[in-house]
Amino acid sequence: MTKKVICAILLVVCVAGLAGTFLFSGMFQHDDPVKSFSTGNATYKSGAPAAFQHHESVQAGVESFSLSMSVFAVSIRGFEDLFQTADGNAGARLELSKPDTNTLALIVGSNRPPGYIPYVITRSFALNQWHTFDLRIDRNNHIIARFDGAQVVDQTEPTLSYAISDVALGSGLSGLRPFRGQIKNAAVSYTLFARRVNTGALFAMRIVFGLGIVLFVMLFFAWSRPVRGSAVTLRYDGEDSRNSSA
Repeated sequence: MTKKVICAILLVVCVAGLAGTFLFSGMFQHDDPVKSFSTGNATYKSGAPAAFQHHESVQAGVESFSLSMSVFAVSIRGFEDLFQTADGNAGARLELSKPDTNTLALIVGSNRPPGYIPYVITRSFALNQWHTFDLRIDRNNHIIARFDGAQVVDQTEPTLSYAISDVALGSGLSGLRPFRGQIKNAAVSYTLFARRVNTGALFAMRIVFGLGIVLFVMLFFAWSRPVRGSAVTLRYDGEDSRNSSA
């Protein structure tokens, strides 16, 4: 290959590389845990304030969330929430209701209408006895829920989008639905993360590709010019050879 062809190929590589730093800037991103929180052995009894209330000021992505508790209910009146991670439908909450049967459902926020996804845990919540509930949600929105030791939810839902801002046990939906029962051995933990861009590496790559483009453009045009030389005329001056007559 000629120098011009090699230069053109390297120029295309540099242009593609520079464009790639904009189109695929996510390659320069990484996730850093910014906050971890946990509490355990919380208890709650009907008529008392929420067993545990925690306001989370850090707004970031949820790396993981876990909850475990033991629950006891004597009666159910309408809708009663056992816990929440945020007010309204913005977070996740556990809701006990009696439209027809004693239903325990996990309600988790979503970025699709109507803004939340319900997961039925059981439609036959037995009164006057203790039940256990365990919940795990990872950063891939994979939910695992267990009720009385049996796994009742195990699925991944890409549209989940729930906040952790106002955590409460023994209440939910902005405090409008208190739980009329008991909670013991409650434990909550979560980890939040922030997505950061490695600006140093990204800037360095753009500089390298940008300088490469300038260099190869200059070389391409320099090698494209015709080589001009000065014409040289060679002259020979000699005497005519003549035959002299005797």
